[in-house]
Amino acid sequence: MGCRRARISYQKKRRSGIAINDSGQLSIDFLVGISIFVIGLIIATTIISSLLIGLQAKKIDFDAVAYRTGVILAEDPGEPNTQFNYLTITEADQWEFVGYDQKDKVRRFGLTLYKSTPRVLSKQKITSFFDRELFPELSEYRNRIIAGDYPYNFNVSLKIIGGDSYYVGDTYNPNSTYGYIRRVVLVKNETKAEVPMDLFYAAVSPDTGDFLVNLTYGELLNQTRGPQYWIEPPKEDIVVNLTKVGNIRNLAQPDNVTLNNIKMTFDGRLLDGTEVSGIDLPYRSFYADIDGTLHKYEWPWGAGGPPGTPVEVLEYLNITFPAGYFIPPSAYADITLIQMTVRYEFEPGTVNLSSAFNSYDYIPDSTDSPGFTPPELTPAILEVRVW
Repeated sequence: MGCRRARISYQKKRRSGIAINDSGQLSIDFLVGISIFVIGLIIATTIISSLLIGLQAKKIDFDAVAYRTGVILAEDPGEPNTQFNYLTITEADQWEFVGYDQKDKVRRFGLTLYKSTPRVLSKQKITSFFDRELFPELSEYRNRIIAGDYPYNFNVSLKIIGGDSYYVGDTYNPNSTYGYIRRVVLVKNETKAEVPMDLFYAAVSPDTGDFLVNLTYGELLNQTRGPQYWIEPPKEDIVVNLTKVGNIRNLAQPDNVTLNNIKMTFDGRLLDGTEVSGIDLPYRSFYADIDGTLHKYEWPWGAGGPPGTPVEVLEYLNITFPAGYFIPPSAYADITLIQMTVRYEFEPGTVNLSSAFNSYDYIPDSTDSPGFTPPELTPAILEVRVW
């Protein structure tokens, strides 16, 4: 009875088109297909991996790191760095003036003036960056120009065309493998004024012994010229060279031109709105090159202490105020309304100068400023190697 039911059920399933296979084994076609697929996958993986042997991941990474480091140095002003339209400034606002004792405040190196002036480098930033007395450990450079935790070796060099060469970093083997980037940049040089004193000789009735050189920030920071061509007294070297000084000698007197002192005065509007004029500010010491001899001038008395040591001047009187020298008054006054005056106090009886015509305006684009040289941009080569 049971066998009959089973045969009937089997026949019904056959008539309904249902294939019956009670075996638990896979089809031989499926096994062959999957085997061919796996073998092909293994062969393809082997071929692709062999093609990538020549592409070294580390070399590609080194090139990328070198490129990124070059961009930071040539196109970034670093941090901290003031914006171009600043009203006041302190040493702490500029990484190149922070100094060794507070170097931890420097978060990133960058050599350009501003983000808006890529590849135009600041001379002072170049000097500070390559100064190993400020940053004696190479790790201090890695942390500020190379991103990431990998301990890369690096070498950065800068060659100013027709000028100085600088480098910092590890010693590298020219025949070894390293990432490399080469950038053509421009270096902004200092401005200077060669003031021919014979133009200020008063043939009749000399009535003063003072000669003034005025630096008016609002005129120097002329934004129509752009940062690469304007003059920033707080951030740049300011050079004043009085030439032909002997030509203002009072011929009626036997003595040569005698310089009693050099002082600084300040005019401007303080941050609280107070107008000040002719203030004899405390200032940092500076050196004057007088006919080849350096003389140190300090506030408040000048060279050699009170009341100042008179010095004979035969040919020239050259002063280079280093970058950062004029920052202090800028810290508490609106920078566009500041005028600094360098006051040369000659012995009145030894010079022929008139108080009506005894000043020189340190500004470009003016026929009243003979001998003025605006800042020049000098090409240079920046190279970065990383390995």
